Amino acid sequence: MGDRRARTFASRLAVLTLLTIAGSAPLAAQGRGLDPIRGRLGIGADLALPVGQFHEYVDNGGGVRAFGLLALDPYGIFGLRLDASYVVYGHQSRVVPLSPTVPLIDVRVNTDNQIVFGSFGPQITFPIGPVRPFLRGGLGVSYFVTTSSVKGTSNTSSFAQTTNFHDTRLALEGGGGLWIHLGGSRTPIDLSLEATYVHNGRTRYLRKESIVEQPDGSVTITPVRSGANLVTLNLGVVFGIR
Repeated sequence: MGDRRARTFASRLAVLTLLTIAGSAPLAAQGRGLDPIRGRLGIGADLALPVGQFHEYVDNGGGVRAFGLLALDPYGIFGLRLDASYVVYGHQSRVVPLSPTVPLIDVRVNTDNQIVFGSFGPQITFPIGPVRPFLRGGLGVSYFVTTSSVKGTSNTSSFAQTTNFHDTRLALEGGGGLWIHLGGSRTPIDLSLEATYVHNGRTRYLRKESIVEQPDGSVTITPVRSGANLVTLNLGVVFGIR
């Protein structure tokens, strides 16, 4: 049900954007307000919403996304976009003694469930006026990885880290949004509002309950295998390159 709602949301966003572009096409033909541009760089914060089976096993996550867009025409209507994102969908932290023989020294053990994603694909942008809708799609790779790190309770950096589990999947993504012009002439700056649906298919990954410490000190790791699709909502800034 959640997966269906996400697809419905993405399709409605696509239809709204296409209608906006089509309705303003005559202005594009007249060439009003078009500013020649070579590309754009963007960065922003992601809210990751698991959908479908993924929602049954994990909670919402957060992360960052960055991208570069190469314009294929003087006004940036058609472009090729390279994206990279990092999402943490689970985190655990606990304090334990460094060892039984050193009981006065405590360390903090942090375990993070993460997704590192990269994609490449086309984007179409309607570049007239202060509000610029866009649609995009991409083919990429999702890297699901869970790591545990150790640092002193009074330290800011870790001194040891272990990868508990990882898996890699081909992925598809599609979405769109709005760029709202904030200012700048030589280097235009836009506020970016974007929604993206990421289809990873069935994937193996860890969640918070996947790592269990046994009474004898051993550790049992039980991966989950399910659909791992998600929707990301991004708020960021975009810098134009002339």
